[in-house]
Amino acid sequence: MRQETAGLTRERMLRELAEAVEVMAAEVPLVLWLEDLHWSDPPTVDWLVYLARRPGPARVLVLASCRPFETLATGDPLEATKDALKMRGECREIALPRLDEAAVGEYLARRFPADRSIDALAGMIHSRTGGNPLFVVSVADDLVRRAVLIERAGRWQIDDRHGLAAVAIPDDIRRMIGHQLDRVPADDRRFLEAAAAAGVEFSAAVVAAAEQIDLEAAERACAVMAERGSFLMLLGDETWPDGTVTGRYGFRHALHQEIVYERTPAGRSAQLHRRVGERLEAGLRERAIEIAAELAMHFERGRDPDRAIGYLQMAGEVATQRSAAREAVAHLSHALDLLRAEPDTAERADREVSLHVALGGPLMAVKGRGAPEVEQAYTRARELCSRNGDTSQLFPVVWGLFLFHRSRGEIDRAHEFARRLLDLAKTSGDPGLLIEAHHALWATRFARGELAAVNGHVSDALALYVPDRHSALAAVFGNHDPAVCALGHGAWALELSGEPQQASRQSAQALALARRLGHCFSEAHALLYAARLHQFRGEWQTTRECAEAAAALAREQGFAQLQAWAAVSAGWALAESGEVAEGIATLREGMETLRTLGSEDFRTYFLSLLAATLARAGETGGALEAIGEALNAAEQSGERFYTAELHRQHGELLLAAGHDRVAAARCFERAADIARQQGAHALADRALRTLDANRV
Repeated sequence: MRQETAGLTRERMLRELAEAVEVMAAEVPLVLWLEDLHWSDPPTVDWLVYLARRPGPARVLVLASCRPFETLATGDPLEATKDALKMRGECREIALPRLDEAAVGEYLARRFPADRSIDALAGMIHSRTGGNPLFVVSVADDLVRRAVLIERAGRWQIDDRHGLAAVAIPDDIRRMIGHQLDRVPADDRRFLEAAAAAGVEFSAAVVAAAEQIDLEAAERACAVMAERGSFLMLLGDETWPDGTVTGRYGFRHALHQEIVYERTPAGRSAQLHRRVGERLEAGLRERAIEIAAELAMHFERGRDPDRAIGYLQMAGEVATQRSAAREAVAHLSHALDLLRAEPDTAERADREVSLHVALGGPLMAVKGRGAPEVEQAYTRARELCSRNGDTSQLFPVVWGLFLFHRSRGEIDRAHEFARRLLDLAKTSGDPGLLIEAHHALWATRFARGELAAVNGHVSDALALYVPDRHSALAAVFGNHDPAVCALGHGAWALELSGEPQQASRQSAQALALARRLGHCFSEAHALLYAARLHQFRGEWQTTRECAEAAAALAREQGFAQLQAWAAVSAGWALAESGEVAEGIATLREGMETLRTLGSEDFRTYFLSLLAATLARAGETGGALEAIGEALNAAEQSGERFYTAELHRQHGELLLAAGHDRVAAARCFERAADIARQQGAHALADRALRTLDANRV
């Protein structure tokens, strides 16, 4: 063989190999697949060019895969060869899209035959890899290597000791990207560092500011790197409020940005972040609020805590307005953490009060109104106001303390705060503060059973309320709109007062207003008040519908206390529908959640519902125990709005337990007397009807 090939020229070798391929394809079309062409030797590339330029017809299709960055980084001639062939129409380049989640799932299903136990793995891997095929395969290999994915009896499953939390990009992929970065010229690497500080996606204008070069040079550098297909890709153009027109780019994978960022020196990184933040701030102008959290991150990493705290507070307040309570808590809590590291001055104290007030509402939504964290926030704010002699921020602090004590079942203490709020509001003359003072008063007076007074405060607040001006009050005061609460809470008072038609109208208005405002917490509130109206009327199906709708909103937004309230109403409705055991379990679960949240709101009412469901199940002893607990709670907390109904139920349960009618009649008579004193005519009528039906 050596002798025969000794005099073989390059041209003859290329020709004979090409002819051999054409002969092979004479009768059967030939598809030649070349994998990882970026690793090919020069003679292979030469032969492909020779084959492409053969003048005669041949039934040959050559398919080749390659990673363009590999050829660019190593200076391989393949890239230039490919461009030359494309210009002559002798080849076509197809840029493959990344795998979507379904494709990742199909790959896993083919490679790892399994039952449905690993279905969630596709989403996890797709999320972590961005659908990059190389990363997908590497992650799958890594899961097998670390025995997270194991094969048993021919089926694959996830080892419970590891779970899906073990999904991570393997170190060898990180090293590969690191090697790619090492081959990037120094100037380009500095440019990538500026881009990495800007984020996974960024604009050329921001990178220009970070590197302190003109926009044209930045656009040119971004375009070249995107064209090479190495680290960056073009996403389109954008126009800023200040008139800047700039290209938008992104890293090909978040891991590329992460590794570049990790390799950027700390001092340079801080400088880059500060410049990025300042350019975004100037370019976006009033729209900077839309990316407040991003700006806060840049200024925090740029070692400018003052501006970072300001933007975190802004981000928290925007999140609160969107009913994104968990997000708001995270932003505002982080702002407080940064503020505590600052010098203890009067200015810092003012900012801390403002942050605690902003934090109070979303904390109530996430943790419950009676949570210790809520008390800590408002108590700290009150201490700071007293220390500085500052009364300008006192009203929202006192309001927060009112709602906390109302939620803890300390009604009389809450009422003291509510009266203090009215004094502060009258002094200020601010209509918004007057609305919120009435808000506090209708809540406490309803709880005390002073139903006639409730409607007065509701009417006064609604007369002052202007939606465009006062819907923003929800962000500071209890995370719910005051007019929605006035209508919903007032509707319940009207129902107990014996005015069901007016109650229905107000309830519908509350729900319509909440939906018009687009405020999820307020909408859930309105639905729960509506559920209580229908429950009082014995309309279990509508009660269930309202409760389930409220629960869906609460689950989606993370409103723990409202979700528990919804469970109580839904539990009663389930029991009434005939699903008694499930209803009792659901109701008890809701009440237990409220207990863990420290919430005593409407506890006497909820215990009344529990007693009714237990009685329906024939558990008279348990029902009597629930009523006894409710009566004790009313005595201790001052929550007396449902006391009349509790006495009426007590009488019915005494009869069911075999007690004499005289003792039961005394309960019915006491229920009627209490209801008349409170103006709760519906409860009085119910007690008297029960008395008439059970006269000795």
